[in-house]
Amino acid sequence: MSTAIQIFLSYARADQAQVETVYQRLLAEGYTPWMDKENLFGGERWEKAIFRALEQADFVLICLTPRAYNRRGFLRREIRKALYFAKEKLDTDIYLIPVRFEECEVEESLRKYQWVDLFSVDGWDRLLKAIREGIERRQLKH
Repeated sequence: MSTAIQIFLSYARADQAQVETVYQRLLAEGYTPWMDKENLFGGERWEKAIFRALEQADFVLICLTPRAYNRRGFLRREIRKALYFAKEKLDTDIYLIPVRFEECEVEESLRKYQWVDLFSVDGWDRLLKAIREGIERRQLKH
């Protein structure tokens, strides 16, 4: 896999430890994950950096748990921004992937996207297949 494939990880702060595991696994697979905890630098204007990373991402993983559902805060803004950028993609593109870490509701705005259940036995494989399929679809269109 190419390190040029950037994957933005959007999550609720309460789920940081689980998301760090996904970050490390994506890194091991040869992707370039982006997570605020890992990729923001001291003194950086964090909000601008987050939105820039979102805009440049090839994929956005919306990490969902019961702690993230109906939560107020910056996660809401990231989801809205990712949905905005998704409008610029083709209908057949895979870009925004809701990822459930455990059984939980998927908010209305994300329900039109097929989600991946990481807690399932084949969850990680299904996530990697979705990313590979997304890459393949884009390459066929160039």
